[in-house]
This record gives sequence, C-alpha cells and structure tokens, in this order.
Amino acid sequence: LLDGFIDELAEGAELVYPPAVVEEEISQMLESLKAQTKQSGWQWEDYLALQGETEESLRERWQEQAEKRVQRGLILREVVVREKLNIDDMDLDAAVDERLERFGDNAELKEQLREFFRQGPGLETISNDLLMRKVYERIEAIVTGNAPDLDALEAAAEADIEDDADLDETEEE
Repeated sequence: LLDGFIDELAEGAELVYPPAVVEEEISQMLESLKAQTKQSGWQWEDYLALQGETEESLRERWQEQAEKRVQRGLILREVVVREKLNIDDMDLDAAVDERLERFGDNAELKEQLREFFRQGPGLETISNDLLMRKVYERIEAIVTGNAPDLDALEAAAEADIEDDADLDETEEE
C-alpha cells in the first residue's frame, strides 16, 4: 500500500537530479554486492564469471532500478521536509532501548551498544531507521485519512510554549 503510494507520487512528480546521482547509486549497489560476495567467501571476479556478468553489464542492468531508488529517496526526503518530521533525543533513547532489550542482562554489552548507537555510523543507522519509520507512519496516516492537520498541531504547540512562558513570568513575579 505505502510503496504503491510512493510509486504513484514518483510517477506524477517532476524530479530533477543529475545523472551522477544515479551513477553513485549504482556504485553503492555494486559495493554492497561486492561486500556480500566477500562475506560469502567468494572472490569478486569469480562471482562475476559464474554469473556471466561484468561490472559494466551489472551497471547497465541496474540503471532503471537505481533511478527508481533515487526517485523514491527524493520523494521520501520531501515528505520529511513538508511533513516536518524529525527525531529528538527521546525518540533515539526509546529506539536504542528497544534494540538493547534483545541482549538480556548483559550490562557491559548493552552499554557498549548504547555508546555505538549514540555516535558515528551507529547513530546514522538508527536515525535513518527512525526517520523512515516516521515517514511511513505519516504516509499511512495520510493515505488512510487519519493524519492530523500540521498547521493545527503547530499552532497548538506554539500556544503551549506561550502558556509556559506566561506561567514562568507569573511565577517570577
């Protein structure tokens, strides 16, 4: 349902991006396959020979798939911007805690993993996962007609901030 909705958006959208973005996507796809091949114990050249492929033939074959991935990525980024989606520290803490539950009572391992998810690649991975989860939740809410009005939510948040400021001023007097 959601993937179909995103594909429909892509079909109706005029997306502009340089061809180099698609080439970079294909390069990332190749690097990923190379890493998987190596993890499986194969040499890259042997894998290509067994498949009857070359890197160039893979690039050509993956062109359309890479274009779709780039287009979907642009649309998802636009959803993030237009729907004002973001991740805060509470979101991150909850997601980290959720992932750490799988490791039982090993406090040392949990602390190491918590550190991993709070910086560098770990933070990037968990942040991307969280943001994509929010994007898909928002798209689902829109598609099903259950999405709250963003302007109303923003107005309510601003009113809460003003009320808190007024309360602080009253307490100071």
